[in-house]
Amino acid sequence: MPVLRQHVQARRADAENMPPAPAVKGVAANRLRSSLHDASRRRRGRATNTPRNSKQLVEQAKRRDVMKPKSTSTGSLKFTITSPPSTDVQMSDAAPSTSTPLTIPISLPKELARPQFKEVPREALMAVNPELADTDPEYIRQVLESHGPQMLASLSNVKATLTTNALPSEIEVSLKDVQVAPSHMVAVFGPAPRTAVPKPRKVTLYPVHSFVLAAHCSNLPPFPPAATIPSAPASSDDKVRLPVRSLCLPSPENYAPLAAYLYHKQTTTLLNAMLPSPVPHNFEIEQKHGATVDSFATRLGRTYTFEKLLLNTMMIHGLWQNACALGIHDQLLWDTIDLAWQVMLTALAVSTGKPSLMISSVSTD
Repeated sequence: MPVLRQHVQARRADAENMPPAPAVKGVAANRLRSSLHDASRRRRGRATNTPRNSKQLVEQAKRRDVMKPKSTSTGSLKFTITSPPSTDVQMSDAAPSTSTPLTIPISLPKELARPQFKEVPREALMAVNPELADTDPEYIRQVLESHGPQMLASLSNVKATLTTNALPSEIEVSLKDVQVAPSHMVAVFGPAPRTAVPKPRKVTLYPVHSFVLAAHCSNLPPFPPAATIPSAPASSDDKVRLPVRSLCLPSPENYAPLAAYLYHKQTTTLLNAMLPSPVPHNFEIEQKHGATVDSFATRLGRTYTFEKLLLNTMMIHGLWQNACALGIHDQLLWDTIDLAWQVMLTALAVSTGKPSLMISSVSTD
């Protein structure tokens, strides 16, 4: 699915004439930019002119190999949902009439395909900070990992109020911490429904740092210039105006956990957001042994209803769709999505009394 943005072509054409626009202001942001700027002059700087050492090249080649599309010939799992028959309300002395149960077939792939690897465009990094043009994007992402949790925490204190039904080009927000203030608000919505009469779409606003999205999303066009944020707080709640960026996603309701992962990079946190209950301690380390996954998935399948398990499975599928649409190529992210998908398919198989669909050897205990 394409990511929508008005006037993208014009912005790309005029990118060289735009004044430098730092994405975030404040002490923490300056420290982040300083780290990246120093790196561009030292060991990882000039990605286009200076060859990296053999270890880096090998690691990059491995990452590209891992991110190649998976084969879709692994088959699928087929389930059937039967809705209970509806009973019409009748007088007490009349025989109730019932409708025929509705049967819905469901087919889910055993594996979710990964998109072809594509690095983030240089234009997107230049829009955030012109000094990043020749900096290795992989190193930018590594530097962001040390700043991401603090930047994510600051977003919870951003308050925005939309006073009109029309989506504005910028919006006033209240900030409690200007040191790591967001650079933009993204207006997230889904594709237009296929109906004869156009219907309004739900739009949800999220504060973001363009640094983070530009460094991870290869399909995302460059961000517009960021707002200038005061370097020191004028009051307990500073009010500033942030640019609004439209973002159409296949599954807008699953944007938040994916975006949060790009900040915190905690795979266990992402797993727990996708599954109906938290994973056991050391689950990701021990999941190499299939019995660990099977045991946890079996417990889920016996604890939750099929409908609840299917809701979580569809959430994982929606998050996967968004990652593909945005062009996020993070190996740990995809490994985590794969693991969550395996857990939920196994739980569904157990819930329907067909554990052998996912578990090779089923205990009779």
